[in-house]
Amino acid sequence: MTFKKFIVGLAIFVLTIIFIAFVNEAINPKPTTCYAPGVMYNQSAPSYGSMSTCDYSTKLHDYKARSFVIMTVLSVLALVAGVLVRSVKPISWGLSLAGIVMIFYIFIASYDEIGKPYRAIVSGLALAVLIWLSYVKLGDKQQLNSQDVKPTEPQAPISDQV
Repeated sequence: MTFKKFIVGLAIFVLTIIFIAFVNEAINPKPTTCYAPGVMYNQSAPSYGSMSTCDYSTKLHDYKARSFVIMTVLSVLALVAGVLVRSVKPISWGLSLAGIVMIFYIFIASYDEIGKPYRAIVSGLALAVLIWLSYVKLGDKQQLNSQDVKPTEPQAPISDQV
């Protein structure tokens, strides 16, 4: 790979990560403050305000759950696009690497907020999609065809007579 192609792939990698983060912000704005009657509750000063009308931790949990879903879907789409566009190497590895890095980041950032079954289901689905796409799109066609199991004719038993 030439230096120009490497730089293009690196730019696609970085811009894909930025794009995923900005789409998440646009669709799912992060809650910053809660307003109680007459008093502002701020997350940095939890002693002020009344939590009866606004529960910041619940809103933050909901935000992280939505972010997990949005960013996981976009990351898997980037990964799938990287596998599908394999004819142009810089685009392929830039998108694929961005998808992998973002999935890794999402699971680390949302580890405490997302339940174990949900993490297992989402990561399992992402893995299944990636394995299937890799098998279909990246597999050596001749080698895949030679793996087809064909029934063989029964053979006569070998006699012990010499």
